[in-house]
Amino acid sequence: MSAERQFFPLSRITARIEEVLRPAITKTFWVKAEISSGRQKGANFYCDLVEAGPDGALVAQVRCTLWGSELRAIQKSFEDQGLELKLSDGTVVGMLCRLQYHPVYGLSLRCIDMDPALALGEMELRKRAIIERLQKEGLDGRNARHPIPLLPIRIGLVTSEETAAFYDFTKTLFASPHGHEVFLASASVQGEHTERQVLRSLECLARMEVDLVVICRGGGSKTDLSWLDNEAIARAIAEHSHPVWTGIGHEIDTSVLDVVAGRAFKTPTAVAEEIVSSFDAMAHKLAQSQQTLLSLWKHRFDGDRQWLQDAREGIRLGTGKWIDLNRSRLEERRQGFAVRAERRIATSRLEGERRRDHLRLKSLTRLDVESRRLDEITNRLQQAPIHRLAESSRHLKTLARRFQPRRLVGIVEERSQQLMQRQRRLIHGPALGRIRAERGRLSSEALALRSADPERNLERGYALVKNEKGKALQKASDASRGDLIEVRLKGGEIKARVE
Repeated sequence: MSAERQFFPLSRITARIEEVLRPAITKTFWVKAEISSGRQKGANFYCDLVEAGPDGALVAQVRCTLWGSELRAIQKSFEDQGLELKLSDGTVVGMLCRLQYHPVYGLSLRCIDMDPALALGEMELRKRAIIERLQKEGLDGRNARHPIPLLPIRIGLVTSEETAAFYDFTKTLFASPHGHEVFLASASVQGEHTERQVLRSLECLARMEVDLVVICRGGGSKTDLSWLDNEAIARAIAEHSHPVWTGIGHEIDTSVLDVVAGRAFKTPTAVAEEIVSSFDAMAHKLAQSQQTLLSLWKHRFDGDRQWLQDAREGIRLGTGKWIDLNRSRLEERRQGFAVRAERRIATSRLEGERRRDHLRLKSLTRLDVESRRLDEITNRLQQAPIHRLAESSRHLKTLARRFQPRRLVGIVEERSQQLMQRQRRLIHGPALGRIRAERGRLSSEALALRSADPERNLERGYALVKNEKGKALQKASDASRGDLIEVRLKGGEIKARVE
């Protein structure tokens, strides 16, 4: 079967293509397209020119080259009109091009000139319009108000399964020593099914108990990333019940989803690293706290152990010193008490003697005063009735002389005699007896006081013996051998020791 077929070398095919295209290569034409995958290499600029349909789907794509000399001329043309030439992804440009074909690199366009009026791409205008609407409605910061758990463990992931973004995110997450749960809600992140699948995934995760939702995709051209510049998806993120983070995979530009997300990162790996860093930071804090706690407890334990050792040594060595010190203190206090007691005894003895002498003198003085008072009372009682009787007699005699009758005079004299007899009875009766009784009682008390006076006993040859504390000794057993005693005799005192 293979012998019947005619095979042509590839170079012959490419030569034929070049021959067919030669009439068109010399012609120039204006092209309106959008720059994608632009890159500067030396003085030259290489990119893809793309066209997207109304639904955002890619309908045409071809490579384009701007050589250094032509690029410098275009830049100067823009500067002459007060514009800056920006050849970034998503910029819609109007280029004057011609075809070029290379047997190795294939068919491409060569840009000769550029229209400054189409410097800003339609895709970029559409994205800016979406962002302006979202900001005007206040949706750009709504999702950021959701509180993010200190340690997000349950993570909902929206991305395409078995893609570089999926593996970069999960590999970074699970490479850490911390535990995580990832719930994948698979969705296409480019193409015409992007909006429907991403919205479905967000709705599914909203019904689950997750700590964080992550939307990520790998890198790509501006055209590839434009599928996520979607207003419906942006509104779903703003209204979502969980905090949403994005890692769209771009280095310079900001997507629509980045504006409404709680936090935006450049790559899926950066999102995973941020999640892991929160766990690392907590682990570091816990390690520091553990080390601090151990250090504090070790310091306190060492201090308490040293204190116990010092206390034990102090108890062992200090007990004897403490006993000696307290013995010395007790001895000093005993001596102090003895000195104060001797002083107090001496003072009490002198005070007792002074009071005894004072009492004796006072008693004798009081006895003399009372005796004189009784004598005065007796004299008054004896003299007052006599004077009164004499006065009454004189009064009666005066009355008798006034009335003259003998019989009345006799009656008066008789009455006067009766009064004198009655007065005598009163004087020599109970009053005189009471006076005599009081005088006798005072004499008895004076005699008892004189009998109880220790000086009279000392005058009779007796002695008063006291111990060193000043207490009187009543019998021989009250004294012991070696005791100091004080013997008081008439005219002085003798101190002795019992042998």
